[in-house]
Amino acid sequence: MNLKRLVLVGLVVADCRAVTTASDPVDRVEIDSPAAALWVDDTVALHATPRSAAGTPLLDRPVRWASSDSTILRVSAAGLMAAVGPGSATITAAAERKLATVTVDVYAADLLYEGQPAGLPEIMFLPLRSGAPVRLLPPYTLAGHPSATSDGARIAFVVTDTNGTTDIHTSDRDGSHITRLTFDADDSDQPSWSPDGSRIAFHSTRAGRAGDIWIMGADGSSPVNLTPDPLPGVTDETSPAWSPDGGSIAYVSNAGGTTGIWVMQADGAAKHQLTTGWYDADPAWSPDGGTIAFRRAGAGESDIMLVAAGGGIPVRLALPGDDRMPAWSPDGRLIVFARFPGGNPQLYTVRPDGSDLQLRTTDYTWNGGRRPTWIRDR
Repeated sequence: MNLKRLVLVGLVVADCRAVTTASDPVDRVEIDSPAAALWVDDTVALHATPRSAAGTPLLDRPVRWASSDSTILRVSAAGLMAAVGPGSATITAAAERKLATVTVDVYAADLLYEGQPAGLPEIMFLPLRSGAPVRLLPPYTLAGHPSATSDGARIAFVVTDTNGTTDIHTSDRDGSHITRLTFDADDSDQPSWSPDGSRIAFHSTRAGRAGDIWIMGADGSSPVNLTPDPLPGVTDETSPAWSPDGGSIAYVSNAGGTTGIWVMQADGAAKHQLTTGWYDADPAWSPDGGTIAFRRAGAGESDIMLVAAGGGIPVRLALPGDDRMPAWSPDGRLIVFARFPGGNPQLYTVRPDGSDLQLRTTDYTWNGGRRPTWIRDR
């Protein structure tokens, strides 16, 4: 036993001598990898190890820390990293003349969606930090089609009454102060907030029509039909989506002979067809206004497609499965969508280039979800 102790002590002494040898230059610096994504207000302690050419840790060498953008990530002299704003920034650790870098994404939004935790549609809130969904409204409130204002302060959604008629309601982000906005005997659904939060675009079958795109004030006042003139063969116009500048609305129509994505000005003028697939639906604008994501159905499944807002050839995201209902994150770095695998749909996120696919509704006891949208953290 004494011999073993002597050998152990000798090894420790030898290792300490290697670590503190001043003549060994730093050959490289290694940073312990942090979480792949952070959210605003998260903090992470980073650790960097300078090493010699032989791989020996040189723990006596000072490490200097820096951030490429302190409005997104800040890092202290001790390596404590703080997420302060959404975006992507690079952290650098330097020892002598050697550098190591790590790029970290910071998010400031979570998910709202229509779930069915008890077999009926309800509005769910999914914090991406925890992945644990919670109900927005009291249990068993038949509600769906959530849409949040750009600042995350207000939520619009659809409630189904005992007669099966749908009407649009709003609430604060915590589900309080619920206000009913529509009272027509026909259906009103699919609400979409204008970027400034002053108006809501929606779909309605009021006035005995198959379905039109309407807009109204945020309090339900002054409803206006933007698609009042039926075109030949038009049966329904649905799924309004505001452009980020508030000047245009994308929607779905079969006016061109097939169901495609159309765009019009916010006053209903200058309607034009953007896509001509067999069945295109679920339009969603990118935050910069340059791209529209949508669903294209065919051959028994649906794909998420991207098309330039000014027109062009759509690009398919190379994803397997029946994917629908895309929505861009506020920073444009993720798209959330619903995948229909044969049972309850599940929510996934993916980058616009088709990479980094992640399942978000990981707790199957909540029965997945559909019609996802984003809500900013506050």
